[in-house]
Amino acid sequence: MKYRKNMEDRVDIWKEIFEKVRKTPFIDTHEHLSEESDRLSISPEKDSWISMMGPYFSDDLISAGLDEQGRAKLLDTELSLHERWAVVEPLWGAVRNTAYAKALEFSVKELYGIDEISFSTIDQIQEKYLEFRKEGFYKEAFSSRYAHIESCQVNSLDGAPFRESEQPELLMQDLSIVPMFAREEVVLGLSIEKFSEPANISVQSIDDWYKVIDWYFVQYGEKAVAVKSQNAYNRDLDYDPVAKESAAPLFLKRIKKEEMSEEEMKALENHLFGYTVGKATEYNLPVKLHTGYFAGFNGMPMARVARNPGDMSNLCMNFPNTRFVFMHMTYPYESELLALTKHHRGAVADMCWAWIIDPVAAQNFLKRYLVTAPLNKILTFGGDHSYVECTIGHAAIARRGIARALTELVQEEWFTLEEALAVVEPIMCGNAKEIFHID
Repeated sequence: MKYRKNMEDRVDIWKEIFEKVRKTPFIDTHEHLSEESDRLSISPEKDSWISMMGPYFSDDLISAGLDEQGRAKLLDTELSLHERWAVVEPLWGAVRNTAYAKALEFSVKELYGIDEISFSTIDQIQEKYLEFRKEGFYKEAFSSRYAHIESCQVNSLDGAPFRESEQPELLMQDLSIVPMFAREEVVLGLSIEKFSEPANISVQSIDDWYKVIDWYFVQYGEKAVAVKSQNAYNRDLDYDPVAKESAAPLFLKRIKKEEMSEEEMKALENHLFGYTVGKATEYNLPVKLHTGYFAGFNGMPMARVARNPGDMSNLCMNFPNTRFVFMHMTYPYESELLALTKHHRGAVADMCWAWIIDPVAAQNFLKRYLVTAPLNKILTFGGDHSYVECTIGHAAIARRGIARALTELVQEEWFTLEEALAVVEPIMCGNAKEIFHID
């Protein structure tokens, strides 16, 4: 009888916490969503729900054995839905266990009322997908009926450092700083000429380049919620300080397109990163940095990823007045991120993307975080998606993980039920509003 009573108590705790989590909106701290009008401009004949498998799920397919030719077919919008599904079906059983697949299945179930993804349902999913895709569907996807997201923060990948959104209160924007400091050939890298063109500044020296950077902050610093760099895909995060006197002649070599050593290029990047971070700090903008796990396949240099936490610690010490938002839980080095956020005033832990990389690790990280580091430096959700529909399943996984972590903390007597309930609003939306200055 005592065991049964304990089980009933556990169920009651779970129900109350989950209900609180369900009713609380997320502030979504990281997406790559295009504008709704861009989605609607795609002809229905070219727009298939199976494209939602492209950004992440196809990486798991490659890991399970799909070759790159097969992946190209999956992403080819000229092929029929059935031709594209034929690529997925042989490996579906090997990958449907992953959170990438689970999130997609949850989205399909919540949005379209279809319980599973299989050959027998793909046409029905397509029909429902096109029915949902109409004016206002972004707000509908973010409504309390589905993802329950109050607003999201978009890191645009369309080539512009900042996008003027048609729905600025829903799709808030990051300012990409990669073109301000990184070499041209990196992800989102732009040439000096192309990047300076909107500012109408002829760049002949490093001082001119400062003016270009300044121009972007004048134009967008008040509109952006943060600045963002994913340059961890290209190099270490060891942006050690480099003086202007050393960087200026290196910049001249760059604009003259003279050959530069890797050491010289890195020193120039370090200096310009420091200038850019200083400008972001002047505008009171948090600096979002990709850390940890790589999207994609067959290309993650784990030795470099393992160096992220040490570099992140040095950043906090070299820029003590800057607030760094370390993204993706620094997976699989979340223990080190926990130590950083506990120790450094400027370190913020962002769990964006983490719930579908490794939901068990994410749940455990949140549980550990809440008994280790200050409550006001944890952000618990960002979908990191290109399709708004995908945020629905991802948010569902995150809500379950948050509720489970808090339930376990109550059961283990770290928190009272009242304390656990009080934590929900800050970690789901309150912290983000404070950190990113959202009214």
